Amino acid sequence: MINAIAIPIANNAQTYSVDFQQVSVASTNELGPPDSHIYPPADLRASVIEDDIHFTNISQDWNEYPDEGTRIRIQPIVTSLKNIKV
Repeated sequence: MINAIAIPIANNAQTYSVDFQQVSVASTNELGPPDSHIYPPADLRASVIEDDIHFTNISQDWNEYPDEGTRIRIQPIVTSLKNIKV
C-alpha cells in the first residue's frame, strides 16, 4: 500500500485542495508477459499469504509539480508490504 502525505504550503496568492487515494500495487518476479487481468482489491486482500513483511526504505523520492511559481511536493510512502497468491 502506498500513501501520500501532503505538507502544507503557505502561499498568499493561491489556495490548494488535496485529495488522496490508496494505491495497491501487485508485482511479481516471474518471467514472461505481464498479466493483463485487473484484480479487485477484495480479491487481493483475500489472497494474502504473508502479512507485514519487513522492509527497509533505501530512498524516498518526492514528486514535484510546478504551478505558477509555486512548487507542490508530494511524497508517496510505502506503509505495508504483503505476499499474495492469486
